[in-house]
Parts: sequence; structure tokens; C-alpha cells
Amino acid sequence: MSAARTILLSLVVWSSQYAAAAVDPPADGATAQCHRAKMAIAQKAAGLAAQHRNGCRVNSDCTLVSTSLSCQESCPLAILASGRASYEKALRATESESCASQSDKCRVGFLCAPAEGASCFEGRCVVNLKGVPLRRQEDSGASKK
Repeated sequence: MSAARTILLSLVVWSSQYAAAAVDPPADGATAQCHRAKMAIAQKAAGLAAQHRNGCRVNSDCTLVSTSLSCQESCPLAILASGRASYEKALRATESESCASQSDKCRVGFLCAPAEGASCFEGRCVVNLKGVPLRRQEDSGASKK
């Protein structure tokens, strides 16, 4: 990579999920504004997922969903499987509202940790990250009545 092109990495925390954002360096005010707009769109999509993740009892209550839009790619997140249709409808509405005015001249890419599925953890759907052990609800006895 040349010295003229530096990749800025920032840690982005969304819905208790971590991803690193790789951003082209802001060359001017318009590019910086474009980056801020793209980050706001990605955060809005992740916020929708966060609204649909609570209330699980067992791992099968959860599923992975895409948070990517046509104007901004992002990392998958976990939501309640029963809320998938509602989430996807809200995501389409967000895409319609947010992507129409977006430029393709700047990019914000997310370096997503490899996901292996979704689990229920303390009543919340979370992403299973490859190689990271997670105590499952079935194992903790929390799903028993």
C-alpha cells in the first residue's frame, strides 16, 4: 500500500457486535461528509437489528441477517427469527429512504469477523463468531421453566 493512500481503521460498536471500519482517507470536506453519511446509514441498519434481537429463550429463536443495503455493505447481525419479516420490511424502508441520495464516490467497508450463526445469550440474540466460545442458553439452564 502506498503512503499516499492510508486506510483508517476505527472500532465500531453496534448492538454489542464489533467490526472494524476501513475508510478511504477524507481528502476534502465533501468526502468526509460522504463518509459520515455512509456510517450513519450503516448504524441505522444495525440499530434496526438491535430493535429485533431481544426476547430469545433458546438458540433456535435466533437467526443471522444481513444489515447491508444497496448503498452500504455491513456485517451480519443476529435477531429473533420470529421478527425477521418485520426487520426485512424496516430494512427495505431504510434503504429506500437512505440510499436514493447517496454517492458511490466514497466507500466505507467493514471488516467483519467470521460469523458461524446466531445464539441466544442472556435473552438477546448474538452473532456466533468463529473460534469464540459462547455459553449458550441451553447450557446455562436459563431456558428451563
